[in-house]
Amino acid sequence: MNWDNEPPLYRTLFAFLGAIIGGFMVWMIGGRELHVVPLGVSYGDLAAIALTAVTVLLAVFALACAFAALYGYREFMKRSAAVAASVAEKKTEEAVEATVE
Repeated sequence: MNWDNEPPLYRTLFAFLGAIIGGFMVWMIGGRELHVVPLGVSYGDLAAIALTAVTVLLAVFALACAFAALYGYREFMKRSAAVAASVAEKKTEEAVEATVE
């Protein structure tokens, strides 16, 4: 099947269907009960954990943006060098033809 020609609605529906099936499987394997175990974490510790998690997520996002910027810069430089080479070649050919004539 070629999924590139399908509308995004089908992909979204398949994703939701997969999430529902996965959740059902976890529910079945987990014994159909949810157990919350009290750990005795203070509010200060909970705030520190939450802030650390947010910091780690921001760092990962920043690294992804940095890699995307580096990739974009490389592609820009490659394409601009190719365009400059083709323009220089055309101009050189025109100058040589004008000189020869």
